[in-house]
Amino acid sequence: MKKSVFILFVFLLLGGLWFWGGGKDIFEALFISKKQPLVKDPSFQLFDLHGKEIHFKDFKGTIAIVNFWASWCPPCAEELPSLLNLIRQMNGKVKLIAISLDTKKENILTFLKSYSLPANVFILWDPTNAVARKYGTFKLPESYVFSSTQKLLRKVEGAVLWTSPENIQYFRQLVKEDSK
Repeated sequence: MKKSVFILFVFLLLGGLWFWGGGKDIFEALFISKKQPLVKDPSFQLFDLHGKEIHFKDFKGTIAIVNFWASWCPPCAEELPSLLNLIRQMNGKVKLIAISLDTKKENILTFLKSYSLPANVFILWDPTNAVARKYGTFKLPESYVFSSTQKLLRKVEGAVLWTSPENIQYFRQLVKEDSK
């Protein structure tokens, strides 16, 4: 009897989560393994907004954050100021590779007008989402932190406060370890 009550409870709980919480996302969060391989090969080549071809390998030797975003994404707009502030605080020791998934270049340019971009921020454009798919990115924003040897250190899903004390300490420690 207790086993059937428990099964009924779990069934009702999952049904409620499905109904109120976004269905497939809840299902995937509960049942799909988080141990799926992350970015086996992070290499890419994309163009910046001036038409210059940029390769991931160009960033070897520096800590890099690859951030997927779009101008139409409210959490991306919410996150960007703290991400830019983190890059400024790291004094050139961390670079931001911000890859827009917008379909129109004009939307990117309009969006960026309200931001002052530090020199070590690179805005790239992935209009076909090819690089995003390669990375396994389907929700925005999503970021990947790479070491100076281009080893994936961390995947960050969703908007975060990049200037939180914990994140600042994390990046300061990365920079310190990198300089050894």
